[in-house]
Amino acid sequence: MKRRDFLTTACIGGVAAATFSSVSAQETPAKYEYFEVRKQTVRPEKLQRLIDYANEVMIPGLKRIGIAPFGYMIDDPQLSRSENTELRDVYAFIQYRSMDECMGLRARFAQETDLIAKYQESRQGTSSQNPNFLSMDRTLLRFFDSVPRFEVPTQAADRVFELRIYRSFDSERNTAKIKMFEEGGEIDIFRKCGINPVFFGNAVFGTFLPNITYMTGYENAAALTKAWDTFRAHPDWLKLKDDPAYADTATEIKRICLRPLPGSQI
Repeated sequence: MKRRDFLTTACIGGVAAATFSSVSAQETPAKYEYFEVRKQTVRPEKLQRLIDYANEVMIPGLKRIGIAPFGYMIDDPQLSRSENTELRDVYAFIQYRSMDECMGLRARFAQETDLIAKYQESRQGTSSQNPNFLSMDRTLLRFFDSVPRFEVPTQAADRVFELRIYRSFDSERNTAKIKMFEEGGEIDIFRKCGINPVFFGNAVFGTFLPNITYMTGYENAAALTKAWDTFRAHPDWLKLKDDPAYADTATEIKRICLRPLPGSQI
């Protein structure tokens, strides 16, 4: 993966945020630079309110700005084998053509007076004792060169997605894992085995750093299981995983299975 000067871009983005302008979906270039993974943890009784907010404010706003496709999903505790049954995690996946677009998103939304009015409506009755959501985590990632934008592998009604976060113990081993995916051919092996990429990214800001985060999609849960069983037995993977150049790269892994919510374009 090419090393690009993030700090310079970030500084330019901070200055340019005030002049951020809309770009239509038809003008969207083929290559994106960054994407955001946003997680909101919510009590079950507040879930529908959060979904309503997304469909009345967030999703219309992204469509007007021309950011597409985007993902809006909820965790599937059963598939994830999660012990957390009291709370739900809702994820938004948003891709940006540049750091300018990322940093200017809030300012762009502020220009949409009807959306701001609906946002204020969504806050009625909220307080520190009665919030719409309990917490929000946001991670900014840079796309891998080999997967420079979101891919939409399926629109099946029963589709399921798997989000994986690979943390390395230091930046050098994180870079080695990126090379394993791209130069080593692990992404290519994924595709051969039916593990369908949605995105791959290297975290710039966020938590659980340094990390690589990626998501894959399947027509259903059975297809997910079959694809990973095929991958684990594939001769190219058996050879690649024993390559000493890629040893000790992913030292901690998080795995979350997700289902799309209404309005999700992925």
